[in-house]
Amino acid sequence: MNRKHQTSSVKHQAPESGRPEFSAHHSALRAGVGRLAVAGLLLVLLLGLQGTMSCAGKANTARQDDELSQLTPVEMNGKWGYIDATGKLVIKPQFGYTGGFSEGLAAVQVGDMDTGKFGYIDKTGKFVIKPRFRSGDGFVEGLAAVQVGTLEAPGKYGFIDKTGKLVIQPQFDYVSFFHESLAAVQVGDARTGKWGFIDRTGKFVIQPRFDRTCEFSGGLVRVQVGDSLNSIDHAGILMGPWVALPERSPEGLVATPSCGAPVTWGYLDRTGRVAIKYQYNNADDFSEGLAAVQETVNYNWGFIDKAGRYVIKPEFGAAWGFSGGRAAVRIGDYDTGRWGYIDKAGKFLIKPKFGYARSLVGERAAVRDTLTGRWGFIDRTGEYVIRPQFANANDFSFGRAGTQDTLSGKWGFIDMTGRFVIQPQYDTVGAFSPDVHYGFARVEVRDTEGVMCGYIDTTGQVVRGLHRY
Repeated sequence: MNRKHQTSSVKHQAPESGRPEFSAHHSALRAGVGRLAVAGLLLVLLLGLQGTMSCAGKANTARQDDELSQLTPVEMNGKWGYIDATGKLVIKPQFGYTGGFSEGLAAVQVGDMDTGKFGYIDKTGKFVIKPRFRSGDGFVEGLAAVQVGTLEAPGKYGFIDKTGKLVIQPQFDYVSFFHESLAAVQVGDARTGKWGFIDRTGKFVIQPRFDRTCEFSGGLVRVQVGDSLNSIDHAGILMGPWVALPERSPEGLVATPSCGAPVTWGYLDRTGRVAIKYQYNNADDFSEGLAAVQETVNYNWGFIDKAGRYVIKPEFGAAWGFSGGRAAVRIGDYDTGRWGYIDKAGKFLIKPKFGYARSLVGERAAVRDTLTGRWGFIDRTGEYVIRPQFANANDFSFGRAGTQDTLSGKWGFIDMTGRFVIQPQYDTVGAFSPDVHYGFARVEVRDTEGVMCGYIDTTGQVVRGLHRY
């Protein structure tokens, strides 16, 4: 999924875990990016290696700036520049690779992929930090991870501030972004190294002792007990033993650690103390003060607070985290159960009536109609704003939602009115994500010779040509 330190979803399923099916890439894909040249090296970026676990519910990558002012990388004749939301060229193509803007700056590479150096530009294209790093990530909480060294002799990772000063000297083998003033770092190689957490001075707050770890969310971090590896999908469903999956796999599977038998999940606080003991069959990150957890007897899902107390009893066959004060939950089993939306008291705001439901994103939620089996979109009241008409549908992102045409079976993208703005033509699509693809969406086309993948922008223009893998 990425290169140096992998962040992958930490989910594990037991029978009836409540993380149902996904065809195509679920748009709530929360795969993280860690330490690679932030400029992207997209193919490498998507390779699955083990490392830290990205915990669903929080994106682990640098948050790009507001969508309306977002500058998106674009490739022209082998060089990269930036366009604005209207498609106007703002920074002419001149770089070997480019990353998304984060906190007003973007990492760019001058030179080729093998020998080029990374620096940071502002939104006028002016270098604020001159190119001198082997790789560089986006700024988060005022700091950016950089790597020194060369291709032949790659060096360690440290962190710089926005003046380019190394405030944490390169000393770590792999690192994550700062989140809530702490960053996960690894000491040792990708296979045997241990992970801990440092503060903004580079001092270890939690000593390296974990084989896998998440990033902090709401003051807590989920950790794993056990040492087996399994493959899970974007929703956390256990799909079988771990295997190395190239480029995140066209089926949306990501190689991630899962717990050994018996499965137990718990939460650490920011000091490394066990804040909520290991007792759950599965656990989600905290979102809006609550976390969805799965108990180990009947495999039902409920919601706990940060003290580990059940606020909403475990009585659901499946559950998504809270978003906008609502959480999608399922009553009944996988085959015949119905989905609705509850508030933080566990009261149904939208009665269970859907065959499947995704989380509310903004003012829209993708749902599968029980009668027709088609997908449409509802508003916060549960009323359809885009009638059920699609074979499948993902969440909205950047004003676009990937949807599957009923007749052709191909995927395209609709706007907020339900109109196709990118016609159905792909066999698999991802979401327009500032976190992983810098505002692009990954698309795939299958033919008799295999699979070709590439990236498109929100207008449907191919920004990374289709290639076979």
